[in-house]
Amino acid sequence: MLVDGFDVEGQGACGLREEWSIHRPDSTRARDSAMLLPVAYPSAAMKQFPVAVIIEKTYLDNRWVSEKWEAIGVVPAFDADPAAATPRRIVAEADREQFLSGHFPLELFRDEVDNYHLNLTSPEPRVFVMWRMEDDFPRPVSVTLSYGEAARWLDSGEQCDGVAMPPEIADWLGDFVNTHYKPAVRHKVKRNDPFAGKRQP
Repeated sequence: MLVDGFDVEGQGACGLREEWSIHRPDSTRARDSAMLLPVAYPSAAMKQFPVAVIIEKTYLDNRWVSEKWEAIGVVPAFDADPAAATPRRIVAEADREQFLSGHFPLELFRDEVDNYHLNLTSPEPRVFVMWRMEDDFPRPVSVTLSYGEAARWLDSGEQCDGVAMPPEIADWLGDFVNTHYKPAVRHKVKRNDPFAGKRQP
């Protein structure tokens, strides 16, 4: 279906890949998705990865709740205008609508590398989107690749959705993790020997 000049049919709830490699996730395992913006492939030295967030509104047949909002995906947004913050409708159907919202920089921090590694090596790597309702519309506020930061958002009462991580972002994150992640050193724990020092040579 064409809406605002984009063929976005099939961009629904996030699909998941079955397995990942930290170095190069096989992009053929990722779900087919409509690339709403031109893609420039990131370099390992890139400090930020800009993304736009796809927000979906689903109409419900429910006497108490008429609709449900959620973030369902992110797409690279290298060529997007950061000043153009107005959400743009990209799908309009009888039971749902989707909007492309904002320009948000994903940033990486060395003190979060353990959380990035945990995300990448999980069965379903995610990008986490925090959003808030403003004027009856969900406004994305921030995005992160850190399990820990997403957990802190939830603990503070924020709305946070985890969406499937695109392969371009996984490649970029994987380069960072491979450079900075150092597994914790495991020390052998010795059991207390009550007879130590009493043995005869």
